[in-house]
Amino acid sequence: MPPAATGYGTGVERTVLVTGAGRGIGLATALQAAVAGLRVVGLVPTDRQAGALRAAAAERGVTVDVVKADLGDPDARRGLAADLGLWGLVNNAGYMNAGQLRDVPLDDARRQLEVMALAPLDLALQALPAMTARGHGRIVNVASAAVHSSTPLTGWYSASKAALRELTDALRVELRDTGVAVVDIEPGGIKTDIWTRADGELTRRAERSSRPDVYRQAKRRLEKLQPHAVDPERVGTAITEVLLSGDPPRHRRVGVDAAPLRLLNELLPEAWWDRTVSSLVGQH
Repeated sequence: MPPAATGYGTGVERTVLVTGAGRGIGLATALQAAVAGLRVVGLVPTDRQAGALRAAAAERGVTVDVVKADLGDPDARRGLAADLGLWGLVNNAGYMNAGQLRDVPLDDARRQLEVMALAPLDLALQALPAMTARGHGRIVNVASAAVHSSTPLTGWYSASKAALRELTDALRVELRDTGVAVVDIEPGGIKTDIWTRADGELTRRAERSSRPDVYRQAKRRLEKLQPHAVDPERVGTAITEVLLSGDPPRHRRVGVDAAPLRLLNELLPEAWWDRTVSSLVGQH
């Protein structure tokens, strides 16, 4: 359970916008941040997710304001965060877009980069005037352990998360001495429906691929990995702790596979690494 929202801004309402708040990590974060005493605005893309968020908040006995918007549409994002007077921003929304690079349409890749790299920076830039004027704030970007270990069929996901992580590092340095802390969270495998969506993407793209065997092997690996994933509540707790910390870290890794993936990628010779990850989907 994260600590209560005391200390910074005591007596002043602190508003936090959480994207992708209708399920998984975003839902867990929205609920835990609200329980800790923050005013939470959850951003979701559909009416269905809006209903799920409201129902989950009611069950926990907290209030979460809900905003519906398509983060892949720059026009829908315009001014979205500017008028909320945000103290905190959690950029979490994302999806796998699984498939070999040659099988993923570039339009699908452009939309993913829009949602997972450009939209987070856009929202941060909208929130910054209020944060810097106040002299305090938090921007938390949910990256992934995948930024250290790109594997077959996850190229665009890893690229989107890597872009977000690099933007996070640059923004953190640029905001030194402003009182605004910028942190990236790197989860490993987490039990969310991102895997269900990825399974559907693999099935659909296998039908038109010249290498359907690679997709079949990937689906089998996916089934084996899911039982070892950790609950999204662990990530929600880590994010809430970062929001409330007086001295937040630059990076926070969550999950047993997050740190080892980075270490293996750094230590293994490149040829060994390529053979290892290729074997995961039956490529030798």
